[in-house]
Amino acid sequence: LLLETCGAVVQAPGITSQALGAELSVTFAAPAGVYRLCWCGMQEPSVILPNSTGCSSGTEFNVDAGEVVVIGPLHSQQRTCVSGQRCDLDGILGIDLGDNDFVAVMDTCAIPSVVPLYTNAGVMQDVSRSGAYVTWGSVVITAMGGYYRLCWCTQRVMSSFSGYYLGNSSGSNATTSTLRCDVSEDFSTDFGAVLLRGPHARETPQLCVSGQDCVLTQLTGTSLSRLDMFRALDTCGSDTFLDRFPHGGLLLANLALDPDSLVNASLSLSANETAFAGGKITGAGGEYRLCWCGHEFSCDVPSSFRVDFGTLSLTGPAPLAQHRTCSSGQTCVIESIDGPGLSDSDNFYVMDTC
Repeated sequence: LLLETCGAVVQAPGITSQALGAELSVTFAAPAGVYRLCWCGMQEPSVILPNSTGCSSGTEFNVDAGEVVVIGPLHSQQRTCVSGQRCDLDGILGIDLGDNDFVAVMDTCAIPSVVPLYTNAGVMQDVSRSGAYVTWGSVVITAMGGYYRLCWCTQRVMSSFSGYYLGNSSGSNATTSTLRCDVSEDFSTDFGAVLLRGPHARETPQLCVSGQDCVLTQLTGTSLSRLDMFRALDTCGSDTFLDRFPHGGLLLANLALDPDSLVNASLSLSANETAFAGGKITGAGGEYRLCWCGHEFSCDVPSSFRVDFGTLSLTGPAPLAQHRTCSSGQTCVIESIDGPGLSDSDNFYVMDTC
């Protein structure tokens, strides 16, 4: 049995008493740390002492047979990243970490799943020689905001006779074969969480009408700030502003309102709403992307808004160059006006300037 101190009542987390096999080996999973290997000899039924529990209590494992070092990261480590930016984890604490170790971001460690939009299926791209620094490279993370698990795997396997065991050993061949760390099941060591700051995905499109005020509702996320910025674009991360969208499609959250705000002062917004800065949309009807940029970084250009969290469905004529010709003195019939969401109840008016 593995204990912090032989003869103690409390055993190491995740460890159960197991009989040693013919090769004096046993497979287990435990948090990284240094433990004592404690022994209890089974007595013959005819000579079991009255107070004996048959080696089912830690107090009976009072013979210290040596030390067991479980390599791996220490538990309950927390890190924070911002969606739309690089994600590097530094200062990872552990025992005997190395460059053959791997870290993955998952919903649940060892359960087959992929966090949507997390680069390389959540598995880090590079690790320092010390194993204390891992990175997903220069590719930005555009996953939705949330709390995700940090999961660890190593390709190193050491002989049980060396006194070293792996924190994520599993299966009958754990001491004779190497984990490849290329499938979810290999990442069984949960050593903490990463908070990814960013918006949550909208379940339904935001419906707005061209020429009217457009207020986005159900604006939620993880650790959003009143300083964050939102923008409508054709494609999140593109370099092009939207035509006929106030301030190129910029939106401001209600928490950011102040006397100098660009949001139409006549609008009344609740805490989880945002509106287009500076007026009404008069752009072409169609579907646009809702994009987010964290305030820790520059949000001056459209390409900074990389995180796509939903759809803006805009009702209105499209394209905006549907020219028609009529003759003076004749009945003028304008028909076949195209655009998403148009209906018989809509109205058109001929003016010098709309």
